[in-house]
Amino acid sequence: LIQEKSSNFSITDAQQLSDSYDNGVYYTDSLMEELLQLLESRGLLNNTIIILTSDHGEELYEHKLFNHGSFYDTVIHVPLVIFHQNFDGQLRVKELTQSVDIFPTVISLLNMTPPTTLQGEIVIPLGNKKAYHNEFVYAIHREICTSGLRNGNT
Repeated sequence: LIQEKSSNFSITDAQQLSDSYDNGVYYTDSLMEELLQLLESRGLLNNTIIILTSDHGEELYEHKLFNHGSFYDTVIHVPLVIFHQNFDGQLRVKELTQSVDIFPTVISLLNMTPPTTLQGEIVIPLGNKKAYHNEFVYAIHREICTSGLRNGNT
């Protein structure tokens, strides 16, 4: 089920699947635009942090696989986009990050001191501090009972 291969799946089917996914992304983008306009019209945008991310990507038959049961970049490389007044709009984080890094980053954006027991790193540059650079990130897939490390090399 997770890494299902299909000999009956055509290039046209794959393109339709990809187009459907792209339409979902476009629709989500339009909803984000509406949200940002609403926040701005109510004077709340400058006091708001918005974070766009995902827990996984999708296999859309790029490697003759469906779903998200592999460790290809299409599955483990997910967006991290932060909207905050300090970034003059949005900041797209291009470094390797992990979900565990989001909370410490938000705490720092709020000018709060994170607890010493907090896991994760601040992954954006703040003031005169450089962003933490993860040399490796950890990925786990519980359904197929496997895990792996990824470095910045593609």
